[in-house]
Amino acid sequence: MERFKQIGRKILITSMLALLSVSLTTADTVYLKNGNILRGEIRSFENGRFTLSLPGTRTGEPSELVINVTEIARIRFGLEGAAPVLREVTRSLEVVSTQPVSSTGVQVRQGDRVRLEARGEIFVDRTRRTGPNGIPGSATERPFPRDNWGALYAMVGNYPGEALVVGTRREFTARRDGEIFLGINDGFLANNSGSYQVTITTWEPEDEGTGIRGRRRESGASAAETVEERVEVRSDLGWTDTGIQMREGERINLEASGTITLAPGKSSGPDGVSPGILGAIFGTLPVPDAKQGALIGQIRGEQNSDVFVIGSRSEVVAPIAGTLFLGVNDDSLSNNSGSYVVTVKHTRPGRRL
Repeated sequence: MERFKQIGRKILITSMLALLSVSLTTADTVYLKNGNILRGEIRSFENGRFTLSLPGTRTGEPSELVINVTEIARIRFGLEGAAPVLREVTRSLEVVSTQPVSSTGVQVRQGDRVRLEARGEIFVDRTRRTGPNGIPGSATERPFPRDNWGALYAMVGNYPGEALVVGTRREFTARRDGEIFLGINDGFLANNSGSYQVTITTWEPEDEGTGIRGRRRESGASAAETVEERVEVRSDLGWTDTGIQMREGERINLEASGTITLAPGKSSGPDGVSPGILGAIFGTLPVPDAKQGALIGQIRGEQNSDVFVIGSRSEVVAPIAGTLFLGVNDDSLSNNSGSYVVTVKHTRPGRRL
């Protein structure tokens, strides 16, 4: 009887080791408590610490990372196949110093590794110039007052609260799915000149030669996709390029909050307020029959749509394909201050894969 127990224990241990061996040679996903996601191969667990081997590129060697178990929320062992081979993808673009936010067109997924490298010089006024690291300055009207004037910053999606100062080089892990946007930390761009040259490097999995990030080509249609973006619309900068690309016929839901100042002693919310006497008489507002200070929008592509009023809440069907721009219904922006925070939800219909 004892002999049978020993044999049973031996079989159990062998099975567990086999299962562990499988898990250590396939793609594992580690979810950290700080929101980051790491994908690789768990090599060992000792003294309360996991050793995770991060995949390298075709020419590079994988690196190892030691993670304390107290930092981990959960682990998903990848039993569906080996860890993907990653290829390094590099894209270069120019960030013009007069543009509030630049759309890069680079889409990343939560947990993706991103490296940004920048060079070049810009003038933040007519006499002072800086590189991507920025310079200390007294100008308080900038998106991130605590960071250097003219510094290059990046964010995934339109989430200013998660923006990172890049400087000449920055590497980070994407906290969400979305497009990478770049900007200049300066609140008054009209007197700027010059640009930064930025190189964006990502690591994307091969997919049997399809060139699509880990997505297999299969027949059939995908489910509708709901996308939510959050955008800050400053009242003193004119039109704000949200970087959100719309398809003709997409349904857009917009909700706005916040208060702006249109003139000393005159404030407004996204629904706007009654215009002044001159504005009412001469109709000089971008949308003359709408209230002053109201949130307005326009889609710009090969041609521009009519300007439409959004207010604090609106649902719009995109009349054309293009980029969504948001602004304030006011004819004099120089004495404005404050901004609206706009949440944009749009649902894309399922498409053939």
